[in-house]
This record gives sequence, structure tokens and C-alpha cells, in this order.
Amino acid sequence: MNSVSAKDGRSQWKADVSGTKVNANTQVFSPPALGRDYIYLSSSQGHLLSVRQKDGELGFSYSFKKPMIFQPALVDGNVYVGTGDGLLICLKTNGKDADGWYECGGNPQHNK
Repeated sequence: MNSVSAKDGRSQWKADVSGTKVNANTQVFSPPALGRDYIYLSSSQGHLLSVRQKDGELGFSYSFKKPMIFQPALVDGNVYVGTGDGLLICLKTNGKDADGWYECGGNPQHNK
């Protein structure tokens, strides 16, 4: 992962993703959902995690062992994500950050 500044195009932080099923051609994550302070990511390997936008610090990381193929939705402190085998997972964060990203692209205008 690489966070790039929209103002000047400079890299703000980078993070390496590794694992037994990860190589240079692997798409690890679905598109991210953006909270106020964190990025929420789901993976085809079954991981759901949050990463602080300003510095790449890990907020949380869970392994559900179910392939997650959809972008997470953030509603009222909950992170919702669908799995490849038809389940809907709801992670209750009890935080105000996980809100405002209700559908693919964030909202009906597809712009945060």
C-alpha cells in the first residue's frame, strides 16, 4: 500500500503486504472505504482491517477466513462487508469514524 498526497503527489507512507498466497500479481484488497481518520479494507483472504490515513498505523485486523470480495460499508460505527460465499459480516467498532460510507464509492455522488 502507498499513501500519496493529493496536494503534491508525494508519498506519505508505505506498507508492505505479505503472505503465503500473496505475490506481485495478487489483488489483495477490495477498494477501500474511508472514515474520517481510518481506511477500512477487506481482502480476498478473509481479512478485515483499518489503517490510520495520516501515518499507516494499524487500527485493527481480524481474520474471518471467508473471502471478502466487496468494499466495506461504514454505518453508525459498524463495518459491514459481504463474503464470496454469501454472508454479511458486521463488525461493531463503537467508534464515530466508521460512518458515512454507505455504498460503493461512499455515497450516491461516489465522492467523499
